[in-house]
Amino acid sequence: RMVAAVLPVRYDHHSTVIFRLSKLACAAPILLPLVGCTGNVDASNAPDADASELTAAISIDTTSYADDIAPSHSTAVARFIRARVGVDEATLQMLGAWVDLPPNGSCSGTSSHEAASSGRAVELVDVGAITLDVAGRSASLAARNVPDMNDLVWGVVYSSRADGENAPVSGPISVRVAGSKDIGALSIDVAAMSAPADVVFDDATFLSGGALIALRGQGDVRVTWTASGPSHDVIYFEVANGTKTLVCAYDDSGSAILPASIFSVAPAAPGGKGTIAIHRLHREAVAARGIDDGEARFDFARVYDFITP
Repeated sequence: RMVAAVLPVRYDHHSTVIFRLSKLACAAPILLPLVGCTGNVDASNAPDADASELTAAISIDTTSYADDIAPSHSTAVARFIRARVGVDEATLQMLGAWVDLPPNGSCSGTSSHEAASSGRAVELVDVGAITLDVAGRSASLAARNVPDMNDLVWGVVYSSRADGENAPVSGPISVRVAGSKDIGALSIDVAAMSAPADVVFDDATFLSGGALIALRGQGDVRVTWTASGPSHDVIYFEVANGTKTLVCAYDDSGSAILPASIFSVAPAAPGGKGTIAIHRLHREAVAARGIDDGEARFDFARVYDFITP
């Protein structure tokens, strides 16, 4: 059986790296160097095609910057994970695929940490060619071999990245997977995706052509944006100062109240500076022959600087 997982994506803003959700701890040769994982793995746990589940993991993330200094970038990652007794939270965390947004209407802090191994050997399955089309721009995801790491993770992972003008920040998206003898071909289509537009922060002023948000008060802040219409999309805000990050999630209703505490991650001194990334997250189920479970995630974000009073 097969299952799909989703990878977090990091983005750079000037010299500051803001990590969204959990930091990739191991088994991620396309994103970060390999780092150590704790836990022992028995090679007899190696999955086989007849007694395993297969999980699909597809994510497309695009980030643009309000100051237009840092170039936009878009990253696509796809993994099809075969595990002998299924894919649990620990396995997804080990692969950097665990998503940890707070419930809608609430906030939580995030921090980087090393994920413990689940002790569960997984194979990243070859599913043939994968192509991605965003706003009419097509790209093939490169298939990269993952070396066998102590009988823990091995196989093929797919990825691509586009920067600057080659990174479309809005438009319809199509994902095509050719399939293999064990996995059927599949297509995923999203009519339109973009970061939240027409964003307004009450009791705040946009400076520097709209790239810098100057907060005038120290209370809760109401934020409005153009909703995407009836959907189950999630809008979430990441507020960071380079050492701490706070995340708040909401329905894509066009309005939210950010608690004053979310901006406390910025330096306490007057004029303290931080960054706020506003994301729209859309999810689609992945279904095809041979896949037991799976999800494709589309995450489009725009990043602003802000200063406190």
